Amino acid sequence: MLIHYIEGFAKLLATGTGLPYEDILPMIEIPPENIPGDLAFPCFQLAKELKKAPPVIAGEMAKKLD
Repeated sequence: MLIHYIEGFAKLLATGTGLPYEDILPMIEIPPENIPGDLAFPCFQLAKELKKAPPVIAGEMAKKLD
């Protein structure tokens, strides 16, 4: 069941960001207990590629997915 949830999250991110689903799927992780949320998509790996700070990337993604 969790895999369907992760796949759905990856599809949503792919649609909202234009990044390939196949690239997004392996980057999704379960956050530590002290961080609220069921799933996480770390933006650190994208920082070099997009030449932006991770918080900026996260903010842009949030706006697109809202």
